[in-house]
Amino acid sequence: MISSDQLAITHKKHLNNCILFSQIKAFIHITRYDISVFFSICCNLLPLADPAHAVDQITVLRRLLEPPEEAEAHTGWAKVALLDGRTGYVRDVALEPVRFEMTAVFSQREGLAFDDALAEARNVTAGELVPQALQAWYDGSEEAFRDAVCAQAKKYLGTEYRWGGKSGRGIDCSGLVSIVYMQCGVLIYRDARIVEGWPMHQIPFADKKRGDALYFPGHIALYLGEGRYIHSTGASVSGGVVINSLDPADPLYREDLVKCLNAVGSIF
Repeated sequence: MISSDQLAITHKKHLNNCILFSQIKAFIHITRYDISVFFSICCNLLPLADPAHAVDQITVLRRLLEPPEEAEAHTGWAKVALLDGRTGYVRDVALEPVRFEMTAVFSQREGLAFDDALAEARNVTAGELVPQALQAWYDGSEEAFRDAVCAQAKKYLGTEYRWGGKSGRGIDCSGLVSIVYMQCGVLIYRDARIVEGWPMHQIPFADKKRGDALYFPGHIALYLGEGRYIHSTGASVSGGVVINSLDPADPLYREDLVKCLNAVGSIF
C-alpha cells in the first residue's frame, strides 16, 4: 500500500491531453516505488492510437524525476508513468495533493457499512475516520477543511454538466460534491441522498455552514456560506457548474431549487 502523501490529483478541464499513452487501464493493485511521487488524473486522457475512444476516469500516475536540463526543455509539463511503466507528459499545474488512501476506495464489503469497512481496514472506529483525516491534512481544523472543500469546488466553475461525469471534462451534481470531498480527504456517498453508514448525516437547516451539502429531490449542491451554493446543473438557464443563491434578494437566486430543498448534510 502506498502512503497518502505520495499521491496527487488533477482535474483541470483545460488539460485534456496526455501524450504518449497508447491506452488507459484501471489499476487496483499498487506497487510501492522507492523514489517517486504518485499522481492520479481525472481529466480526459486521449489515447494516441484512437482518440475517439478517450475515457473519463481517475488513473494513477507516477511522477518521474528528471535532470534540470531535461525538465527545462519542456517547462510546464511533468513527465509521468503509468504503473505498468509506460511514460508520457501532463501539465504540471494540473497536479494537486490527493488526501485519501487508494485502498479506501476498495474497503467496502457486502453486509458492512462503508464507514465500518473502512474503519476495520484502518483498525480504528468509524467515529475516528473524519477526525483522523482532518488531523492528517488540516492540523485537526474543521474550518481549514471547510475552506478547502469550497475552494476545490470553485475550481470546477464553468465545467459542463454531464450525467454520470466526475471530471473536468464533464460532471454531474453528485460527482462534483463527492469528488471535492474526496480530493480533500473524505469519501462520501456518490449520489444525491444521505445514506446511513457514510460520513454525511442530516443537520438542521439553521445549522448549515460552508462546506456542508444541500439536498434536493435528485440533486445535491455544496453550500459556500452567505446564502450561496455551488452545484452542477443541467438547467438550460445556467447549465454546468455554477453558483446560485438561497437569498431571494440575490440575483443568483434559484426559486425552483429553494422551494424543494429537503435536507442539509454535514460530516461534522
